[in-house]
Amino acid sequence: MRDYLAIAAPLLLHMLISEAVPILAAALGVTGADSAWMTTMTALAVLPFAYKMYCADRKRGCCAAPERTPQTVRLPRLAALALCFVAGGILNLAWSRVLAWLRLTEHFSNQVQEQLFASTVLVQILGLGILVPVAEELIFRVLIYTRMKRILSVRQSVFFSALLFAVYHGNLVQMIFAFPLALVLALLYERGRFAGYPIAFHIGANLTAVLVNFLLA
Repeated sequence: MRDYLAIAAPLLLHMLISEAVPILAAALGVTGADSAWMTTMTALAVLPFAYKMYCADRKRGCCAAPERTPQTVRLPRLAALALCFVAGGILNLAWSRVLAWLRLTEHFSNQVQEQLFASTVLVQILGLGILVPVAEELIFRVLIYTRMKRILSVRQSVFFSALLFAVYHGNLVQMIFAFPLALVLALLYERGRFAGYPIAFHIGANLTAVLVNFLLA
């Protein structure tokens, strides 16, 4: 039971903060805050708590990413980070094309994404493109996926953490889009043993979506 609660804790943290941010904004008299701004503030608030959880797991020896000597991995790691960033953008474009070909948005609402892309370009780039991927990778890969591996196999953990990530996005279009992305992110973290790889991939995917939306607007 303790392991299951540990898996749920990061997600409950994110849910609690996402509910608290609009209430706090209203209490402070902040008006005109759109969905992307709220999402960005949620990610910003989540980061210190998620990082504290990660540090606690690391002290207990539960961290999936072992220490590596910087001198032996610096150049390969930088190249790998760049490759992950580019690959994230390519997968985003490719999967978006597939969903467009399937005409999924003609049958199901994608209002959540439309609201996110209605914000200013700066909020989209810094918030949706950078802060949100970092926070989500800490929550879903570094914490939830790693904790799942305490009680499940690697394959099961990859699948169920990806499924949870997809369902948490809230509507069918985003679920279908997010699920294969999350599979790749979990595999990157498992094989690379470094949180920077899925973070770079996720940032590449999100920034590509922001750029495409900006060019098509």
